[in-house]
Amino acid sequence: MIKRLYAGLLAASAVAVLLVSGVSPAAATDREPQAVAPVANAVAVAEPSTSPAVERTWVGHVGLELCSSGYFCAFVQSNDPAKRFTGWWRFKFYTCTTYSLSNWYDYTDGAWSEVLDYQTGGVATAILGASGNTLQTVRPNTGAIQPILEHQGGWNSVYKIRTC
Repeated sequence: MIKRLYAGLLAASAVAVLLVSGVSPAAATDREPQAVAPVANAVAVAEPSTSPAVERTWVGHVGLELCSSGYFCAFVQSNDPAKRFTGWWRFKFYTCTTYSLSNWYDYTDGAWSEVLDYQTGGVATAILGASGNTLQTVRPNTGAIQPILEHQGGWNSVYKIRTC
């Protein structure tokens, strides 16, 4: 049964390749074998995001110091392998609220999970885990990049950020 199912899947895949290459299945037996160009990967990469949404900008390695007064800025790697180590997504948080994070990963065990906290008024930002527990507290430290859970997985175990 499994072998028949597998054979059916292989046949369906062959028909799909023929259709993508512009060859009808009936005409395929009348032609010489031809190389078929690979089909482009149609799977989109889910990039990091927040809810509610905040300003997100792609910055290179020199963009880490770019965070405006009054903001909490978080830097996250791209999930696209082609640009993963070429810079960061910079998220600028301003409004005092709790933000849910989606697709925030660190592929270096926390070495690339960083923030700049330029908030004013003596506020602190809580980095929260899955159950809402505080994993780390970040206090304003203008001009200094601060690691998030360095050598503890970085953004991998963070589910929310609560500013102020």
